[in-house]
Amino acid sequence: MTFPKEYRYAQDTNISNSGFNPSIFQTPMIGANMIDKFTYDVEIQRGLAGYNDINTMEVHPIEIDASILLYNKKSRTGITISISKINDIRTTNVIEGSFRKRQNEMVEIEFQFKGHSNTTILLDMDDRKINEFKQQVFNTQKKLQDNILWTLCTLSFESSPSSNSPTEIYPMVPFLSPGEQIVWDSIETKGIFSKKVKWLDSITNYRVYQYDYENHLGNFVLIPAVDDVVVTNSHRISDSDRTGTYMKSRYTVTGYGNTKTTSKTVGDISVFADGKPYIVFRNIIDPNGVSKLIKSVKKQCRFTVVPNQYRISNKMPPISSPSLESEDEYIPTTKYDNQNNSTSKIRMIQCSKCRQLVEANSKFCNQCGSKLSREIKCSGCNNINLHDAIFFNSCGERLV
Repeated sequence: MTFPKEYRYAQDTNISNSGFNPSIFQTPMIGANMIDKFTYDVEIQRGLAGYNDINTMEVHPIEIDASILLYNKKSRTGITISISKINDIRTTNVIEGSFRKRQNEMVEIEFQFKGHSNTTILLDMDDRKINEFKQQVFNTQKKLQDNILWTLCTLSFESSPSSNSPTEIYPMVPFLSPGEQIVWDSIETKGIFSKKVKWLDSITNYRVYQYDYENHLGNFVLIPAVDDVVVTNSHRISDSDRTGTYMKSRYTVTGYGNTKTTSKTVGDISVFADGKPYIVFRNIIDPNGVSKLIKSVKKQCRFTVVPNQYRISNKMPPISSPSLESEDEYIPTTKYDNQNNSTSKIRMIQCSKCRQLVEANSKFCNQCGSKLSREIKCSGCNNINLHDAIFFNSCGERLV
């Protein structure tokens, strides 16, 4: 088989003990060129007759297609091995040389190939990379068997007054289901020349969604479950390296271009379900516009979730942006005294759920109702103290 310049999706993926559909790999939210892959120089020592010119191996995570690509870097021809089809990976020592004999550590991969009986190949690769390779495959296999990650929901659409048309969706993973469209997204990347995705905030016509590509964690609220959308921490900035863009869809919304301006409004967006903020988008440009967009999608929603199935990711705690801490954070600020016409420094903390500023002696956040921690984090030294302390014990910062 011949590969395109980037990759080919694995076609024979099969996850045991689940209703997993391998065709989902054909509709990723983020292209494979923006997702971290592990690439190794290899040489096939045994097995796979006819593929002796293979010199490169790529390990694709679940965000691409959970596979191993073995190919020739020049001709781009080779094979795909679905990681779910791998039975075992082991190392073996091979004696090389006639006079100065030495042990060379190699890798044996046992897998099911093209639906036939087990096949074993022997690969020679950099000894220092073998453990990393084995760990990557093991981690991907664990994710493929994660029943929470592969939560399956059925959506029932009103196709006619007398019948409903069902659609299956895996709402925890970053792939689009049949009929699903991205109407807005915000992508956080790393790197300068070869940028890779770290974090995705997304709105589709089926769900409000975010995904951590570094830790392989997803979080979602299906559109019918959205109770409210609240904008907090809104402020003006002169520059930003995180952008959000509206994408054309069947929804009638007001968008904006990516033209550079000297000042932009940035804020956080809390999406509430069952009375709690299950998803928080951080540092979003035009938060009020995005909030209106979610409400518009909710208003135009024409499906329900089949009873007894999850509408929100209630099997795992909401995830936070990796650039922000989860503790309630101490924010030194001032308060104006109307009676004495003066200002005084007061003790404030920032709620870790919705980022609302509240007085440190509060037990609950007055914005989202979440219980506040008695521990606070200094914004200067990042150490933790009880909020009733007078000074931080590491930097001497006075709380009051």
